[in-house]
Amino acid sequence: MKVYQVLFVVCLLVVSVKAFVQRSQGLARAHTARATSPLRMVLEVPEGDYEKEVVEASKSKPVLVDFWAIWCGPCRLVAPLMDKVQEEFGEDAIKVVKVDTVVHKDTVQRYKLEGLPRLIIFKDGEPVASHEGALPYAKLQEFVKGAL
Repeated sequence: MKVYQVLFVVCLLVVSVKAFVQRSQGLARAHTARATSPLRMVLEVPEGDYEKEVVEASKSKPVLVDFWAIWCGPCRLVAPLMDKVQEEFGEDAIKVVKVDTVVHKDTVQRYKLEGLPRLIIFKDGEPVASHEGALPYAKLQEFVKGAL
């Protein structure tokens, strides 16, 4: 009888791990698909392009950076709001980008980021406004307007 119990537990464990791995891979694929969709207005900053896409770009217009991670639940709430900001304010007024904190570890240390999501607005190569945590769209609008 104990052999069957052990086999049952092992099978249950294998099925659970397999389901977890498939779900994780599915989330990663879905995230990548959203990031590369032609309808998506917000640029996901590739590794190695942070200086160009954020610091240098902020010398010509403000840049709103959404620092996020795939494991961060509140980051998923904020993500669609970034598209709305870009659409509402327009690409001439502000550039909106996303920075994956798992990929850009040096940037996380550079700005001493602890909580996610972290929204930072850059002007002239420097951060001028920062907000940690998820927020409703009305508050996000105020945050952006206050920095423009």
